[in-house]
Amino acid sequence: SKLTAARRSAQMGTGVVICDGYQPNLAAILEGEDVGTFIRPEKKYEKKRKRWIFFNHKIKGRIIIDAGAANALLTQSRSLLPGGVLGTEGYFEKGHIVGIYNEDEELIGKGITNYGNLEIEQIKGQHTDLIKTELGCSSRGSEIIHRDNMIVI
Repeated sequence: SKLTAARRSAQMGTGVVICDGYQPNLAAILEGEDVGTFIRPEKKYEKKRKRWIFFNHKIKGRIIIDAGAANALLTQSRSLLPGGVLGTEGYFEKGHIVGIYNEDEELIGKGITNYGNLEIEQIKGQHTDLIKTELGCSSRGSEIIHRDNMIVI
């Protein structure tokens, strides 16, 4: 679990040192001495906003998506649209951070939602053109989560 956490931090552009936690020698670490295992940060890292989303552990609910939507998020850097949503779990509102899960209940991403769970339940599985018809508004966009407000794990 330590290596997984260190790898995730490195993916976000943060270097990590794994060392003795009972007697850490912070001065030696800062001077670059070899006092543990250093996980080098990746050169290509996400924007600050996406890093904040990634490290914010206050997930308010879940959005479960189908295989097609999962593929679009994972391989094509797409936004999450209502057509690929199978359902929601938990109560959340617009602006909350939610977990995005595939059909196997694996967390594949996190994001800031444009719609609450009750609204998503009304538009799930539908084409984006029907948002205005179903909800009576379209000012929040056609995406449930825009790709700029999402981090894929």
